[in-house]
Amino acid sequence: MFLNRPSDLLDEAAYAFAIYLIAILTMDAASLFFALIPAMFASFGLALAIIAVIEPGHKVARWASVAFLLSAVAIALDVFRPVEDTGLGYLAIVLHFLILIMLLQAFLSRHRLAMKPPAFIAALIGMISLFPNAPWWPDFTVRPIIVHLVGFIIIACGLRCLWATRKDQLIDRLVIGLLMVSAASYLARAALPLVLPITPDTVADGQLTQPYVVFSHMIGAMAGLASGFLLMIAIGLDVLRWRGEESRTDYLTGLGNRRNLQRAIDGHAAGLRQISDVIAIDLDHFKSVNDRFGHAAGDALLREVGRILRKDFAKYGDICRIGGEEFVLLILPGRAPNPIKVAQSIVASIRAIRLDELPAAVVPTASVGHAAHVDGENLEATLRLADAAVYRAKDNGRDRVETVHPEDILPIDIGSQSRKAAAD
Repeated sequence: MFLNRPSDLLDEAAYAFAIYLIAILTMDAASLFFALIPAMFASFGLALAIIAVIEPGHKVARWASVAFLLSAVAIALDVFRPVEDTGLGYLAIVLHFLILIMLLQAFLSRHRLAMKPPAFIAALIGMISLFPNAPWWPDFTVRPIIVHLVGFIIIACGLRCLWATRKDQLIDRLVIGLLMVSAASYLARAALPLVLPITPDTVADGQLTQPYVVFSHMIGAMAGLASGFLLMIAIGLDVLRWRGEESRTDYLTGLGNRRNLQRAIDGHAAGLRQISDVIAIDLDHFKSVNDRFGHAAGDALLREVGRILRKDFAKYGDICRIGGEEFVLLILPGRAPNPIKVAQSIVASIRAIRLDELPAAVVPTASVGHAAHVDGENLEATLRLADAAVYRAKDNGRDRVETVHPEDILPIDIGSQSRKAAAD
């Protein structure tokens, strides 16, 4: 043969790739299918890599592109390596474990989740136990059992993390279904060598003739292709969702904007999303901050208020910036048993803000209004009540919380527009 067998392990991958190209040119139609599997995985990897470049913030595409490109290498190594080449075989096993973890992390990244330590521990134990020529190196027949049991544990760990997302979207349920089928296939592949024992003699004529190898790679190829299609669909849905969220997000504070508030109002009117309470927030003397210390200081204050509201109060419901220094918190049912305490916490949190852009003597404060939503009323009426409560807070000295009931709206609303300029 015109290719010399390399002795340096670092040349193993290049050697295997050369064998892969030669094999494609000389193989029969049945074997050609197995040669195309790495090519299909590489195609998915390249497509996902392009998406990762176009959408640099998309972690799903980054994890998935690396996983699929490595899959192409691992499958080529596993299928076309000489049976006696333990170095390439071990490299394929290590890549196998890493690919499973990365592919699961791709799905988990959609929900800002991460793989748990047991998956990494299982992979590490598998790598150590299968290290070639070690004193504990298992018998040839036992090795595929260990590989697929470790694969099952890794998938089970990812499945457990993703289980809570099964009610989110149809795509999430499809992903969980695929993982359940994949976990079952790994168990089946772990059990198959017990029925069809694999020895060096049985594969002496080539791996592609062995039922176990054919079954294993057919299942792996179908699961991989299904994962690729689901990831493509999921990424497309995520990009569309992100674009929609960007159009409903205030660029300065990261909170929802007026468009997001209108979406909440429409959802409430349609019965899709109920609101129990409304808290309106208006920063005191914000205009004087801009006038005395510049718009950069004013922007810094708004950013810090937005950060605090996102960090400490988003758990209660939807928060939107609806004007220059005006914010609103729409509390969801059951989230805040004592909404007045929530409002008081907002006042205290804003009072505690200290910024380099403002002198130490300048203490930001806010007038906060609360209104409980009455069933049967439209949400806009409750927003007007909360807004009226804000003006009552300003009239009563600012830096405080006031609450308003429906019967109070008329006397409070009279002349409120004329008081707005004075309140600033």
